[in-house]
Amino acid sequence: ISASTGAPRLARRLRQNPFLRYINEYGLQFGYALIEDPQACYACHQDLWYHGHSRRGWEACIACHGPSGKGNPLAGYPRVSHQHAPYLAQTLRDYRSGARQSDASLNQMMRNVAELLTDNEIEALASYMQGLN
Repeated sequence: ISASTGAPRLARRLRQNPFLRYINEYGLQFGYALIEDPQACYACHQDLWYHGHSRRGWEACIACHGPSGKGNPLAGYPRVSHQHAPYLAQTLRDYRSGARQSDASLNQMMRNVAELLTDNEIEALASYMQGLN
């Protein structure tokens, strides 16, 4: 389903129904899903940010970066709000590939999380983080 053919309505149903959300996440792994365009589903972005993915061992982003993405400088967690989505997506891809290793003092936390993310999830999270305030 694209943005023009009912994604907002389906996004509400995905948010309310864990079974539908699971089916969509499973389909993304194989190149198909109920919602094809990650940019079309604000609720999906928000769900990734607030809940992570427990079955894949991916913690919620808010645990370190906070609900508004302001981070925690004393603990070494950077601000991610108000960053541009392409920069954030590239940063996550760099963590996933190992090209970025600025998390060495944090037990490679971001590399461990990023290696679990699909390309669609990276794009969805980057889009969501850009809009945080």
